[in-house]
Amino acid sequence: MIGSAKTMFANIFQRETIEAVYPRHLFENDAGLNSMADAALLRGVFIGSAPDEQGKFRIVQATRQAREVPHDPGSLFLCPYMG
Repeated sequence: MIGSAKTMFANIFQRETIEAVYPRHLFENDAGLNSMADAALLRGVFIGSAPDEQGKFRIVQATRQAREVPHDPGSLFLCPYMG
């Protein structure tokens, strides 16, 4: 499930564009919550497209059930863990 209705764009060549969508403090908070043994809801980002020629891709903060399978072919859900 996409946790936000607003999809943003980031660029693989510009780290700050990714951090604007998914700041470090949220990454660290999500890693802690996702690492709990009983975590049923995973938090992270949904990448909805491959990078284009300029490196731009669709990204949004998202949540997903722990055993949920991806819905869109070619999409990717990434969730951080502590470790």
